Amino acid sequence: MLTREDFAPLVGTTFALADAPGELVLIEAEALPAGSGAPRAQFSLIFEGPLQPMLEQQIHAFRHATLGALELFLVPLSRKGDAVHYQAIFA
Repeated sequence: MLTREDFAPLVGTTFALADAPGELVLIEAEALPAGSGAPRAQFSLIFEGPLQPMLEQQIHAFRHATLGALELFLVPLSRKGDAVHYQAIFA
């Protein structure tokens, strides 16, 4: 079970998309307020990627040099200049 502490040292590193061309950069790993009965501390990851291809809200497969293969449910948040920000929440 991954935690924010697994991702925090990886801020600034690249996550290669395994199911689409391109890659995203992890720009934030933040704790979220605790939920009652949550099996782990909740946290949010924010990634930045190029405008094209813009990823849909769904589960995407990634490869990372430290974490290996993983799947994350991404939600497009906003467009920032020539980039798009995506969020993955762990609850």
